[in-house]
Amino acid sequence: MRGHSRSTFIWTALLAALLVITAAASVAAARPELRAAPFSAGFLRYQADAALRHTPRLDRAPGFLTGLVPAPTAVQAQAAGRHAQPAAQAARAPQPGPAYAAGEVLVRLRAGASLSSRKALASSLGAAGFRDLRVPAILPPGERILLYRSTSLTGEALVKSALQNPDVIEASLNYRRNADGAPVYPNDPRFPELWGLSNTGQSGGVAGADISAPEAWSTTTGSAAVVVADIDSGIDYNHVDLAANMWRNPNEIPANGKDDDGNGYVDDVYGIDAANGDGDPYDDDGHGTHTSGTMAAVGNNGIGVTGVAWQARIMALKFMDADGSGYDSDAIICIDYAVKQKLSHGVNVVAINASWGGPGYDGLLRGAINAAGAAGIVFCAAAGNGDELGNGINNDVIPHYPSSYDCPSIIVVASTDDDDALASSSNYGATSVDLGAPGVGILSTVPGNGYESLNGTSMATPHVTGAVALCAAKYPSETMAQRVQRILGHVDPIAALSGRTTTGGRLDVAAAVNTGAPTPTPTPTVWPTVWPTVWPTPIPGDIIGPVCAAKNVTVKRGRTCKIYFMVYDDLSEEVTAHLAIETQSGVVKKSWSWDYHENFDGWWSQKYTCRLARGAYRIVVTGEDSDGNSASVVGYATLTVR
Repeated sequence: MRGHSRSTFIWTALLAALLVITAAASVAAARPELRAAPFSAGFLRYQADAALRHTPRLDRAPGFLTGLVPAPTAVQAQAAGRHAQPAAQAARAPQPGPAYAAGEVLVRLRAGASLSSRKALASSLGAAGFRDLRVPAILPPGERILLYRSTSLTGEALVKSALQNPDVIEASLNYRRNADGAPVYPNDPRFPELWGLSNTGQSGGVAGADISAPEAWSTTTGSAAVVVADIDSGIDYNHVDLAANMWRNPNEIPANGKDDDGNGYVDDVYGIDAANGDGDPYDDDGHGTHTSGTMAAVGNNGIGVTGVAWQARIMALKFMDADGSGYDSDAIICIDYAVKQKLSHGVNVVAINASWGGPGYDGLLRGAINAAGAAGIVFCAAAGNGDELGNGINNDVIPHYPSSYDCPSIIVVASTDDDDALASSSNYGATSVDLGAPGVGILSTVPGNGYESLNGTSMATPHVTGAVALCAAKYPSETMAQRVQRILGHVDPIAALSGRTTTGGRLDVAAAVNTGAPTPTPTPTVWPTVWPTVWPTPIPGDIIGPVCAAKNVTVKRGRTCKIYFMVYDDLSEEVTAHLAIETQSGVVKKSWSWDYHENFDGWWSQKYTCRLARGAYRIVVTGEDSDGNSASVVGYATLTVR
């Protein structure tokens, strides 16, 4: 019996070994990357570990303990079948934008990982030791979460290195979290010099005279799905603080010498150079690289500066040459490129930055801007930098284009300094310039991995373009008109811009981003409107003042309308007429007067290009007769801006 039992045991063992070899061969066939590994007990164990490491894992929130579930053993998985819970989600690459502790990585270790294995992991990461968080209540039996502090690695490289260890189930950077609404500050070393984003008085100015960027970043730092087009002198797309945020044409193969997308430009990877008619928009002037950095230099990358929108992508559209000037024809081509990318290729272009301008009305350029607006693209335009002596010009009197076009998609930007004063060289206009933004001593990127401080409305405008990008990231479904209203409806009122811009305020990106749905266009409040058909007959010898009237009018913001009014006094040959547009609280936004004109017999009209924010306003008509008697009947009507 003993001999028979021993023979049976040997045959059973051989059969079991054959089954193990067959199973291993099947696994190797299914996993080609492991075929070359030596067949041994150690190989079988690695095979099992690899299978667990590649198990589909639960999707979860960025906080890496959120939604953590125990990883099932092989026996548990077989018993549970298709109802078995998957292991925790595979470790993600560091999320762009959020702050984290440099050199720190959190790792979740398998049960049974020895002390020597933990020390070996520390050595491989360049860490002197580790800290056990001791959180067994949220982990499967035997597993640990350790915190390592590396002196040689940080960021994504640190996470990837940790994942090379077979005992590591999951790894994550040690992200920094903030209380809701708490300001977020990037780790870019020259951020403290960016007073326009966060003014603490560091440049000798007034603390708080800024766009409140850190308060906006507590809500969003932007999105890589949002694209802003910079129509300028091109961009140094290799700049260390811009390269990661450059838009890349998904339909173009880089450096193959071909026009892959058939749009007439060879290798237009980052955009186009309309000035020279090619697909390489490299900046040979520096202006465009500077404006791009303010809009969207990479934020929180530990390098240089940060843009308003940390993660937005920048499309480079060059129309100015090395001397910093360009022609309308090339600007129109650049606008067309951005619109075509959006409408034909689905590129989410939300705004165009136009830090340039001059005299001369061009209806074709205006038409191109309107076409971009119809495609949902906001057009942010510089108000201009004054005359030859550096004195700001009133754009209401002397138009500056493209900022003075009556396009509803245009946001016109003046320049303010660190004291919240209007820059002396900045153009302005109570009806033609919308708001101010920081534009004096603005530090940003320049070609060759450099940084410089520059002045002008050119520097102010990209603050607004970046703000539009942040709003588009937070509220992706809003229309162009809603984005314009979100920016203009949430400014920070300052005395220097009262009566010199349509809003009377400076950009406040935190208010724009942190406010819910934009205030809808209100149903107009209709004030009493007097349209007399029978004029009062005066008592002989009695003197009465003029009778005034006005008509209701509706206009789209940026369009020109006619305001109809009447001032009549049958006892006087001459009258003085006053026409005003007021807010509901009585603040005068625009006014006109005509001194001792002969009777306004019948309806008169005044052309008005509307730059007011959307809403309802009151039209008020008054007058005096030649004897100084005020109007006996004041005319009221409603101006509705859509």
